[in-house]
Amino acid sequence: MSYSDKKKKKRAIFNYFELFYTKFLKLIQLNFIYSICILPFVVGLVYITCVVLEVAPEVVNYSEIFKLLVNIAIHIPDYILIPLFIVSAIFYGPLTAGLTFCTRNIVSRKVFWVSDLFSRAKSNFKQGLILGLIDIFVFLSCLLYLKMDIGGNGMNFYGVIKFIAIFIAIAYFVMRFYTYTMAVTFELSIKDIFNNARLFLVLGFLKNLIAILIGLIVLISFISTPVIDTFLFFALYFSLCRFSAVFSTYPVIEKYMLKSKKAKNNDAENDSNK
Repeated sequence: MSYSDKKKKKRAIFNYFELFYTKFLKLIQLNFIYSICILPFVVGLVYITCVVLEVAPEVVNYSEIFKLLVNIAIHIPDYILIPLFIVSAIFYGPLTAGLTFCTRNIVSRKVFWVSDLFSRAKSNFKQGLILGLIDIFVFLSCLLYLKMDIGGNGMNFYGVIKFIAIFIAIAYFVMRFYTYTMAVTFELSIKDIFNNARLFLVLGFLKNLIAILIGLIVLISFISTPVIDTFLFFALYFSLCRFSAVFSTYPVIEKYMLKSKKAKNNDAENDSNK
């Protein structure tokens, strides 16, 4: 690594913590609103995961937030929880687009309001809904593949299927670093968004690793603090993860999309002036 690369890396670390510090209160506000809105959806997913994978009670009880979410699912009647889950699942994608817009503006140092979480969710509702439904479909599909019993003559086949399911889940998880950001930054079709996100799996490999590493650190840090993990869930978890992912991967979008778009516009302007 050259001296200039080390300097850029060091500057990036300082920028990350500077932005985190200066926008700390807004990140908390965004997270609280977002987590409350998607709470029924998260409750449903956690409960489904625990049931499908037969997670042991002692594992659930280790984390206060997991225990809370499972208890909510158990004690709230289905005729209340299921409609709330459906409504929350519908708005999950658009709200994630709104959260991404706000965190992208933090990273690019642009002005935004906390209310933009809702205004951007509204303006990107259609694409956000599609992206959200795809998220849910991929998650539940991989969950079912992981549940597959391995035994008999089909052991090797199901082993391969499980490996593919895990690989798809990881690849899609990385693509999510880009899909919502592109949706709120450019006017692209869903097909183009995923085509670009697929390319960024390779083009942004190092940035993707950094984003995954930060996400794992945040997740492990929150889960390993059972006394305050519920507070952290509502205060910071989602906004911090999204901010970290956007901070790590937005330079890739800038390099391959924003700068190339600006260059094309300059070329077109120069041609028109000739």
